[in-house]
Amino acid sequence: MTQLLNPKVAVFFVAFLPQFLNTSQAIAPQVMVLGIVYIAIAIAVDATYVLTAAAVSRRFMRSRSAQARTGRVAAATYVALGLAAAATGVSKP
Repeated sequence: MTQLLNPKVAVFFVAFLPQFLNTSQAIAPQVMVLGIVYIAIAIAVDATYVLTAAAVSRRFMRSRSAQARTGRVAAATYVALGLAAAATGVSKP
């Protein structure tokens, strides 16, 4: 769903896809096949990211010291973001 709303994906398809289309044949089936290939590759890549992150986090979060360290890093990140927001002076109207 996010890919449908992402303008960079549209630009990618408009710029890159025509190279792989045979104009002497029907265009719609070719676009559908290339779209299916794109979706399959995107699912494989995203699933790899998710499975790798799950495996790493499961192993990493078994340790009490790792959990404490992760909490501290998260807290420091929130403090840094708060300070950056305060420093820029940007406020919601």
